[in-house]
Amino acid sequence: MSENAGTTASPLTSESALRCPHGGAVRAAQGAAGAVHVAGAPAVAHGAAFTVVGCPHTDGRGVPRPCVTVRFTPDTGGARVLADGRPLLLSTTAGQCFAADLTPQGPPLVGGAQQGVSCR
Repeated sequence: MSENAGTTASPLTSESALRCPHGGAVRAAQGAAGAVHVAGAPAVAHGAAFTVVGCPHTDGRGVPRPCVTVRFTPDTGGARVLADGRPLLLSTTAGQCFAADLTPQGPPLVGGAQQGVSCR
């Protein structure tokens, strides 16, 4: 998510305000959360499935071509945050929204940062 370059990274959670580039709501699939919570919401680790709801995008001919999924690529550097051995997704983690035919539609957008990490 290049829009967040140079900002402080915060973990993404099941409650993070994520949107596709066209304004559709991005949600982590149920069961994607682990033992780490941020401000009371489960943090989301790499490999979680994300869906997009309400994307109004159309192609150049006016044919609907909404974003339906998002894939994130976690940082492979040494500064990864792990939970249950899997890297947590951060607000700065690179991602891509896709149409149903897997055509890339642009990066997802992340809302405000979260605070208050806890583990159980």
